[in-house]
Amino acid sequence: MAIQLSRTFVLRKLHQLSGIMPLGLFLLEHFYTNSKALGGAADFNNAVKDLQSIPYILFVEIGGIFIPLIYHAVYGLVITMEARPNNLCHSLFLHSFSRAEFQIRPSTRIEQDFSGPQTGPGF
Repeated sequence: MAIQLSRTFVLRKLHQLSGIMPLGLFLLEHFYTNSKALGGAADFNNAVKDLQSIPYILFVEIGGIFIPLIYHAVYGLVITMEARPNNLCHSLFLHSFSRAEFQIRPSTRIEQDFSGPQTGPGF
């Protein structure tokens, strides 16, 4: 029995991963490089020089950071355009005030809290 994955499911999972993975790896790389500064300026400069000397760094940045983030942005706009608002069929006023936590309560508790002398630490 093979599991069938829908196209939408796969695209949304790619959308999630294309947002978190490039930024996460980029952040970890920066944490590593900046942590070298704790060893002094020479260690930090050597770490930066090592990163800049990678011959294929441009391809890593384009393929590993920019393209996934562009996909994430474009597919995010597609998801936004396909969204169907679900708040138009409900009346906010009737829905809010029909629930128990929004019913009008006596205000005696509030009046008790703010009346009388203030005692305690700081007063």
